[in-house]
This record gives sequence, C-alpha cells and structure tokens, in this order.
Amino acid sequence: LDFVWAECVLCVDCVAIGLVESLLALLSAMLSPAEHANALLDAARVERVFLYCLIWSIGGVVEQKERPKVDLHLRTASDTFPKLKSSETVFDYRLTSNAQTWETWSTFVPPFKAPAKDMTEALSSLFVPTADSTRTQLLLDLYVSRGRPAMLVGARGVGKSTDMAQMLHRQDATIITTRMLAITSSSTPFSLQQKIEGMLEKRQGRTFGPLGTKQLVLSIDDF
Repeated sequence: LDFVWAECVLCVDCVAIGLVESLLALLSAMLSPAEHANALLDAARVERVFLYCLIWSIGGVVEQKERPKVDLHLRTASDTFPKLKSSETVFDYRLTSNAQTWETWSTFVPPFKAPAKDMTEALSSLFVPTADSTRTQLLLDLYVSRGRPAMLVGARGVGKSTDMAQMLHRQDATIITTRMLAITSSSTPFSLQQKIEGMLEKRQGRTFGPLGTKQLVLSIDDF
C-alpha cells in the first residue's frame, strides 16, 4: 500500500481504508468456497490467493502504464509467481479455481457464441468476450457475491456499460432484482434519489428494501 501510494499514479482518488476494505472483500470472496467446503488450504495456496487479491484491489487502482512498477515490486517480494515472458506482468495472470497454479487470463476467455437467429441482429447487440471483459466480469462477480460495491473506471467506449450489463444478466432473478440507471446532464441528486426510492418499499421503521424479499443489485452508469 505504501509503495503504490508513494511510487504510482492512481487512476482514481482513493483513501487507504477503502483499498484495504477492497482487498479484504476480494479475499473473503476467494476463500469462501474453501470455507463452505470446510477445506484447509496450505500456506502456499493462501499466499497465492492473497497476492491475487492484492493485485486486483490495491494494485488495480494504478494507471495502466504504472503496472510494471507494481509487477516488479510484487515479484521481488514473492517467488510464488510463474516465470513471465518479457511482455507480461502479474496483471496478465489469474489463479485457477483451486488456487494451485497461475494461468493467463486469455485461457479463461469463453468462446464466442453466434446468435441462433439470422445475422440481421444489430452488431451493437453482439458481445464478443475478451481477456479484459472476462477479467472485469469475474472481479465484479466476486464483489457482488460479498455484497460489496465496485466502480469501473476507464475511457469512453471501452465496454464498461457492457460489462455491467453482462454481470446484471447473470444474477439469479429468483432472489435478486437488477436495475441499471444512467446519469445524464439533466440528472440531479434529487432525481437520482427518486429513481432509487422507486425501486424500494418500506419494510419497517426506517428500513427500506427491494420489492418482496429479494436483494437489489444496482448499476449507475456514466457517474
């Protein structure tokens, strides 16, 4: 944390406690399957899980061009990473499901599924998975699974809204209500509050929640 704070340029202003909380949320999500299975992980696998979460929490807020600094710092501190090619960094790798080995993100990209109907479907509605989209959506799923907020930062047109829409689409509709709100130039704090309150119902006292007994996953676009 001190290294990133002192040596790197961040893509968004952060506070230290927020980064630590992000790290712990990812760590909790990654260790949850082992906890539910009552499995005991060896020290080497716990170290790999911790480093992976460190990369995508505290390391995830640095600018793209600053990533080689974080890469060198982490690989100097730990020998658990695989031997990388000269053009690769630790950001190009993720853990396998059992946390035994590191694999490149490209190996986890699902195949593109062409639409079953004819190809008159608008090209803008097609989604072609990439290593970047696969990585973003997996991390979003981890945060959502722990009920934690996440923020995507990037230039216009890089696919942030599409990644969010894909994540919302994967939620279990029987227990989760999903909504996506778009912020425009005419939006005000009051209008945003009204829209959010319109998705909720009063349960008791000052407690509000989504209709029925469901949970609500809300995406706010172009914030």
